[in-house]
Amino acid sequence: MESSNTEDFTSTISKVQEEINNNSEWKSRFATYANDILSNKHTIIDIRKKFHNWKNFSTYLSVGSAKSNKIAFDLRYKGQSVATLTVKSEKVLLSLKDNIEMYFGFPKTTTKEIDWNSTEATHFRNYFGKNPDRIDNEKNNEEHRIENILLKEFSKTNRNEKILLGIQPVVMLNIKGLYYQMCTPISASKQPIKYSRQYGGGIDILARINRKLSIIEVKDENKGSEPPRKVINQAIAYATFIAQLLRSDSGENWWNIFGFKNSPPKSLTLNIIAAMPFPSDNSIPTFANNKIEVIGTNIFLELHYIFFKEQDNRIVEIQTSLSN
Repeated sequence: MESSNTEDFTSTISKVQEEINNNSEWKSRFATYANDILSNKHTIIDIRKKFHNWKNFSTYLSVGSAKSNKIAFDLRYKGQSVATLTVKSEKVLLSLKDNIEMYFGFPKTTTKEIDWNSTEATHFRNYFGKNPDRIDNEKNNEEHRIENILLKEFSKTNRNEKILLGIQPVVMLNIKGLYYQMCTPISASKQPIKYSRQYGGGIDILARINRKLSIIEVKDENKGSEPPRKVINQAIAYATFIAQLLRSDSGENWWNIFGFKNSPPKSLTLNIIAAMPFPSDNSIPTFANNKIEVIGTNIFLELHYIFFKEQDNRIVEIQTSLSN
């Protein structure tokens, strides 16, 4: 039976606060990230207009790429990165990943960049347009695949097709369909939680749910060794950093990057969500709807779960503690 006590959650918040207070370099680094991303905004928008989201592909832009002078879009198929897209001299160029043949059987015949409008690039798009299965036996991409189909489900705009209403992913600079994972300086997937500078964990999905910023940790299994309580604790660690980030000198810039206007409210509640397949015993997490304060920020973390059923690479059912 899962405990309803929140002591482990408050301990996680305190541990993250201790780590980031003892390692203040993140403040200037994330301030620089935000300034660079906002400075690149029009360039990113202009480049993104030069190619379409082709069938079965999703386009991602990392924080690292968004802030750099060399903007590269990550093209993913079923959550797996298969190519990058860059623009040089007004040409969109495609670079295939080395693992593309091992994972999906697509023959990589060149290591050079390919013109997006070339015969080779058309063959690439047509191949993945036929929805090939992954051919290797490794399962290390499963969480990325699940994360991707959740993003596609959450991105739907037709209320009649959407299972969970009121949710939309946070996309880079409010550019439709441009997904990204928010980086943090915190390593929280394994204990103990620690400060890892630029090598910390990324947030699986940032979303807006009924205008409330939401941090979602995604798992492809719901098992005894990693129950919902452990997953929500990982999400709490990342959310604590986001709370401190929003109260830092660069908080307004990040609030805008997350898709909101003006400054973060003086009092703020964030949704913190464990997203996992349905449990075999149909149990409901006792942490659902608990609210915990990140001390000193006037930001509260409201805890929730999303249980889902996946079939044929799409979400077919959702059960959640969120108000729908």
